Amino acid sequence: MSDSSPAVDERLKSEGLGARIMKRPELGAIAGVILVTVFFLATADAAMFTTSGIINFMTPAAQLGILAIGAALLMIGGEFDLSIGSMVAFAGLFFAAATVTFGLPLVIAIPATFVFAACVGSINGFIVIRSGLPSFIVTLAFLFILRGLSLVGLKLATGGSTQLRGVRDATEGDWLAPFFSGDAFGGLFAWLAEHGWIYRRAGSKNWLAYQNRLQQGVLVHKACIQRTDSEQERVHEQVLVTAKGLSRLAENIDRGQMTWAQADAASGLQLAAEVVHG
Repeated sequence: MSDSSPAVDERLKSEGLGARIMKRPELGAIAGVILVTVFFLATADAAMFTTSGIINFMTPAAQLGILAIGAALLMIGGEFDLSIGSMVAFAGLFFAAATVTFGLPLVIAIPATFVFAACVGSINGFIVIRSGLPSFIVTLAFLFILRGLSLVGLKLATGGSTQLRGVRDATEGDWLAPFFSGDAFGGLFAWLAEHGWIYRRAGSKNWLAYQNRLQQGVLVHKACIQRTDSEQERVHEQVLVTAKGLSRLAENIDRGQMTWAQADAASGLQLAAEVVHG
């Protein structure tokens, strides 16, 4: 009776788990994140990993991450785009000119900027494919072209200046502006102020907790150091909601008397309270 089991090729060599992990292409990125995190955990101030500290470094990281997606896709395809920095600047100029100089609303200016940037990228790709030139050379040329157009465009849009100001003033009152203001849960803060949880001093933008809320243990004050434009350090107090405060808000907020934005923020607080209390 013959053996029906398949023959094993002696030339094949089995690899261990460690060898297979070392060959993974994403290992470098993961290892880099771990090393950078460990380095700053050991050397940076403890405030870096507070909520406000994480927001401070994650905001530019998110912006650069969006750009990195496009650059990574090009590199996977064996190409490279040197004009990405100049394109970012020129797209900003295009958007600013659309809102300030031509007075277009955000609902038109934003899609127009995306379409314009996509057209410039399509021209780059078309030249690379049709001419056979390396993408390095083509995008290097567009780097200088866009840089020159940015300087010329600024002077044309401003009458000779190299700065185009007034974007915030031009978009103030636009119905899309609150979505890009960076202010989160504004409706909830207004509800807290209306119901005697927090307040602002005259001429100040920082929220403070009422003394009775501090005594109840639902809010706490935390001292934070803020660096001004003149590189001077200024200490201000930040209001934090405690676990007890999250539970109190989740129990007391009447969603029938709130806007949809406030109710959505209240639902987040209720979920946070459930997580805190397990």
